[in-house]
Amino acid sequence: MKISKTFKKIAAWAGCIAMAVSFAACNTGKEPGGGPSIEQIPDATEMSWRSAGGSNVYTEENLAYPFFSDQTDAITYFCNAMYKSYGYLTPSNQPFVGLGVGWCPAWYEWIALTRNWSDNEWAKETWRNYLINCPMSEDGYVWSYDTPHWPDLGYTDSHHNFHYDSNFRFVITVINFCSWENSLDLLSETDGDTVADDTEANEGTYHQDEDVSEGMTVLEKFDSAIEYIMTELHGEDGLIIIDENANDGLNLGTTDSYSSNYWDNIPFGYKDAYENILFYNMLNQLGDFEIMRGDSEKSAYYLELAETVKKNYNDTFWVEATGRYAGTVDVNGVVRDYGLTFVNTEAVTAGLAGEEQAEQIYQWLDGERIVEGDTSTGEDIYEYIAAPRTNTIDFAAVSDANGNNKYWWHDNNGGQALSGNGSYGYHLENGGAILYTEYYDLMGRFKMFGSESALDRLILLAEEYAKDELARDPMNPVSGGQDVLGFIGEFPESGLVPTVYLYGFLGVSVGSGGLVVSPDIPEQYGYMGAKDLVFGGNNYKLTVYRNGNVKLEGVSALDLTLTLADYAEKDSVAVTLYDANDNIVSISRVTAENGKFTIDLNGASDSEGYVIIQ
Repeated sequence: MKISKTFKKIAAWAGCIAMAVSFAACNTGKEPGGGPSIEQIPDATEMSWRSAGGSNVYTEENLAYPFFSDQTDAITYFCNAMYKSYGYLTPSNQPFVGLGVGWCPAWYEWIALTRNWSDNEWAKETWRNYLINCPMSEDGYVWSYDTPHWPDLGYTDSHHNFHYDSNFRFVITVINFCSWENSLDLLSETDGDTVADDTEANEGTYHQDEDVSEGMTVLEKFDSAIEYIMTELHGEDGLIIIDENANDGLNLGTTDSYSSNYWDNIPFGYKDAYENILFYNMLNQLGDFEIMRGDSEKSAYYLELAETVKKNYNDTFWVEATGRYAGTVDVNGVVRDYGLTFVNTEAVTAGLAGEEQAEQIYQWLDGERIVEGDTSTGEDIYEYIAAPRTNTIDFAAVSDANGNNKYWWHDNNGGQALSGNGSYGYHLENGGAILYTEYYDLMGRFKMFGSESALDRLILLAEEYAKDELARDPMNPVSGGQDVLGFIGEFPESGLVPTVYLYGFLGVSVGSGGLVVSPDIPEQYGYMGAKDLVFGGNNYKLTVYRNGNVKLEGVSALDLTLTLADYAEKDSVAVTLYDANDNIVSISRVTAENGKFTIDLNGASDSEGYVIIQ
């Protein structure tokens, strides 16, 4: 359906016009709806909002920007306040998490999810350039840092922490950038340099001669990264396997292996549940991206492979006895299930878990189901309230009979010994918590059970945020360092959490369908929305109403395809285009196909205007 700039046979749509006029008369600014008054969600104006130092930090701005609703509720306030402090970062505004993470691919996907939709052009351009100049080995392996490996042991050739999540996150992030930009221009950008060794002491340890990225386009890197995944990591066979042939063969998931991803104290590897979640996500996004690129055959291949991965994932990692996913099946066939909460919530969010599996996972997390042998059970799983414990079985509680390393734990040459500062509850990767995981906790609840099921967690988060802005970094009593919680400092991924407002309630995504909106508005709200939503270079304000109406305002233009889920089961909607002076430009009716409305607004307006769908 194409809406022109000119007035099109409005008389033929007399009934629709009457509805629009009535709507205008009854609602200032033609707002399409209202809703029930809030009941159980706390009112933000009646709460005490305190800084880490205890001072009052309440501001009305946090009720309206960038997220807003028809309520003065604590959830909207919390998401705005946290996004401002943890997500929307500028060179001069980094109160709790910093940008000093270099161009490490471990953060690429999370940074993209946090910022690519926003009007923060500085941050988007910064990470875009990281993608363009990302170093890569000849075989297509995307470097973990400014060396091929993770640098937690220093820049030494004896360091074996190769992180394979870099490849998946690079591909996913390129897709994310192209989708939000609504353009393939990024693919033609060219890497302008290689890794540089700036100190004589580090000569030979940076592997400069192994960086082949200079002169490569993003598309060439993109294809090489995928090829590495498909061949070297066996992705084309339907399951990622990090075997003896990957780099130096020391990422095999055993007790004496090195880490293989972001979780650098946990020796994931071989058949790795974490890497395979990323693989599944990548394939599904590639399936849609190839439609955007005009290759339906390749799209079908990726989507079919994704279904194979889903089956293999469940056959390999689901543990019936515990009702959850294991972390790894190592090279010796040992299934390592330590109650890794983040693996399970990410698997649910990705769509790998069925409804019964998701129910079992969340019954376990919510303490309704006790798993025999777990160190942490019941309410203790959320001991840190803002996020679940990383694992519910102490890594030191399960030992191997033989081997140089007794436990399934990589201690970085004794730096995080399980007998010391790595002890359960003293370390963020062993019984502590990392805040970003709560994003997947919440999104899993949205996906499987709806927004109402996420409200309890969000209310708790808002109440916790009100105490100290979640600026928590407790001292590890053994090491004297801050090892217990991964909330602030070098954890920019914490900024993911407030975006559940965008991705959960509003159901916003991007892809071949343009801007996609699949809302899930709780009954306590009449409407919810987001401002400064930048798609295809244009700035929009999106308001989604519980009754199924939508208003999309173009600050400078209306130029996009909008795919809207028929979440109120209307079957058909009137689409009315207005200019900046509230004059009707055109009106039409769109019928739902496969539960969604496809509304072509490409070229609808090259200046300020808005569209109402009702």
